[in-house]
Amino acid sequence: MNYKIYRSTTSGSEIYLTTIGNVITYTNTGLTNGTTYYYKVSAVNAVGEGPKSNEALVSLTVPSTPQNLTITYGGSQVTLNWQAPTGGDLPITNYKIYKGTNSGGEAFFTTIGNVLTYTDSSAFGSTYYYKVSAVNVVGEGPQSSEVSWTVPGAPVNFYAVAGNQQATLNWKAPTSNGVPITNYKIYRGTASGGETLLIAVGNVTTYTNTGLTNGTTYYYKVSAVNAVGEGSLSAESMAQLTLPNTP
Repeated sequence: MNYKIYRSTTSGSEIYLTTIGNVITYTNTGLTNGTTYYYKVSAVNAVGEGPKSNEALVSLTVPSTPQNLTITYGGSQVTLNWQAPTGGDLPITNYKIYKGTNSGGEAFFTTIGNVLTYTDSSAFGSTYYYKVSAVNVVGEGPQSSEVSWTVPGAPVNFYAVAGNQQATLNWKAPTSNGVPITNYKIYRGTASGGETLLIAVGNVTTYTNTGLTNGTTYYYKVSAVNAVGEGSLSAESMAQLTLPNTP
């Protein structure tokens, strides 16, 4: 009793490779990394060779990209979490973390085991960008998408609506936050470009500034704040309060 091994680099076209004894495992060495191999096996007895097995394949390739990389803030540290690559037949052995102070400028930072989380206690108080890659016995796969430990971008779609002795401000959250926004800062002035800090509000997207003087034009800007710090100011918006009609 023995077995015959068939192999190919295309599905369904396996050709005879070798004959082994009455064992149920075989290691095929001397293969080329980066190649996908297809296998079938048949059993042989004194009467002859039986039908081939179903096809099995193995891709001797590096892992694909880690998925859904996220970053969260916790005290004086940040934690990265991700999901394993969806492609690749070979087990992942570890992950590599890349870190930089500029978007797209990440450099190798550290290698960790086959886990899906990493905590960096050296990131607090500064702007950092991260990517992650997976490694198997063949080598290192491509890096993930980027996440950042950075201040928010500028709030968008900011506008002011004038009322009677008040102005209502509305905006939308920045398109890039780094880590979650904690609050916003409102700036006000009576001359364009001359805004100074008026008030800090919570994680809201509207604010009504009361106690204003009718007949005055007010100029506003708003910024977003997270655990890293304050982001850039929004575009300027104005509210021109009119005087009441004379009886």
